Amino acid sequence: MGCGDGPPVVVTVPPAVESIKKNLESVAESGAIGSEMMAIDNELVKLAVDDAAKAASVKAMFEQLKAAKGPAAVKAKAKEILSTL
Repeated sequence: MGCGDGPPVVVTVPPAVESIKKNLESVAESGAIGSEMMAIDNELVKLAVDDAAKAASVKAMFEQLKAAKGPAAVKAKAKEILSTL
């Protein structure tokens, strides 16, 4: 048996919305802003290709999330965004 003997491996990339949800759920639980923010920003770019209106709406709320002060405000804004996805 050599390389290439067997079925091809299919790599499934989760849709942008699913990735955004996953990262926002982490922020909503912890109340901390961390590396998830960069991942969400990147996924918003992908979402804009498929659904520009939704991406613009989420992006506006995302900017508010980045400006939120304190864990309670961060959690509340993350949950608000999640409710729109």
